[in-house]
Amino acid sequence: MTTRAVQWSVLAILGAVVAWALVIGAPGTGTADDLAERLACPVCDGESVAASQTDVARSMYAQIERLQADGLSDAEVLGWFEERYGPEILLDPPRDLGGILLWAVPLLAAGAGIAVVARLRRHRPGTEEGDTADGSTSSARTLVTVGVVGVVLVAAAFALGSFLQPRAQGTPVSGDLEAPTDLASISDETLAATIASFEASGDVPATQLNGMRLALAERYFEAGDYRSATSVFQEVLVADPTDTQRSEALGRLGWILWVNDEAESAEVAFRQAIEAQPANGEARYFYALMLMDQGRGAEAVPLLEALTTDPSVPEDLLPEIEAMLEEARA
Repeated sequence: MTTRAVQWSVLAILGAVVAWALVIGAPGTGTADDLAERLACPVCDGESVAASQTDVARSMYAQIERLQADGLSDAEVLGWFEERYGPEILLDPPRDLGGILLWAVPLLAAGAGIAVVARLRRHRPGTEEGDTADGSTSSARTLVTVGVVGVVLVAAAFALGSFLQPRAQGTPVSGDLEAPTDLASISDETLAATIASFEASGDVPATQLNGMRLALAERYFEAGDYRSATSVFQEVLVADPTDTQRSEALGRLGWILWVNDEAESAEVAFRQAIEAQPANGEARYFYALMLMDQGRGAEAVPLLEALTTDPSVPEDLLPEIEAMLEEARA
């Protein structure tokens, strides 16, 4: 084998090694476990949602499952959390030793291979036609050595990276995380105390704190504890929220105001929610319900029409929305 052939063979093997490493090292997609490993636990010190055993992490895991059940893509699920918690919530690339190894080792192997090729070029024995048998044997040996070392390094990095992936306590090494389906076991008091602690420390960004407040307020809202929910939603509104956070809080407050016979204030809240985030389908739906209840069907038509093409609207709600639209147009 000529020196030039050895050089090209070394580069080809290293290219294949790097490509293989990038494929096996790429973040997984499609499951709640995969996404949980790419989200930071906001109340933990450097742990992912998948690794944490806190109530907050379990709640976030359950929310991932709900969003996936609603048909959101991986990117949309991650975006949902980023909008509410800020960019600090994303662990992409994963901040763990295994993830670093999976990316670093192929690059180091490629660098070593390039160095070997450069060395061969500097010290090749004469011309290609003059390559000796010893030179060819030495070059072939170099090829085999570089290829084997590169493959072994990447395989070792992959194995070690898999072993070092952050996992929840009690989770088998295979990486299957038991989904927290019993939401009743998650303590509201624990989350409220954590928020209060972070507020006092001043070390947590406002965006991230507001994400936690919204999670707590949503629990109160779903439980019908509107007094507690209103208090937390109001905290969000005065704590420098993002447009998405502001819209979510205002939309829920609008509903609470409406069911408490404060229709005028509710309408203001709904309008402000939609203005802050036009994609807030829930606020549009609540507002349309109120308008229909007041006999203002014509005003509800554009809201309902927008909802029929909104991908965030659950499919099982579409028949009701279409029936409302037909009634509003009558």
